[in-house]
Amino acid sequence: MTALAADLGRIVGAANVEVRPPPGPIRVGGRPARLGLQDSCQLCDGVGDCCGAAGTCAILRPRDSRRMLAPKLAALAELDLDFLVVVNPGCQRQLSSAARRVGLRTRVVHFAELVVAARDGRR
Repeated sequence: MTALAADLGRIVGAANVEVRPPPGPIRVGGRPARLGLQDSCQLCDGVGDCCGAAGTCAILRPRDSRRMLAPKLAALAELDLDFLVVVNPGCQRQLSSAARRVGLRTRVVHFAELVVAARDGRR
């Protein structure tokens, strides 16, 4: 199964796809949206700043997972972003559920969702 699956970020990078900017800024309440990026530690060959999802880490080692997640949540609270863009579905699940649990307004979205929203001109 692993041979059949790949992270979208790796596919786009390997395909040498031209990434064009959206026709205009993504807007929230009439102003440009505040965006942040959670890069996948998987895409950084394991040396990135992990959110605690790390494959099965959140399930098999929940205490360690919460310890890795805590600084991310603190940073999200301080930054007060409209969107946190992620490239890994595990990170998306981990960060979106944690952000909701602590009452952050930041919406966690996969970068493919953001590309579609920008392409379609959704604001």
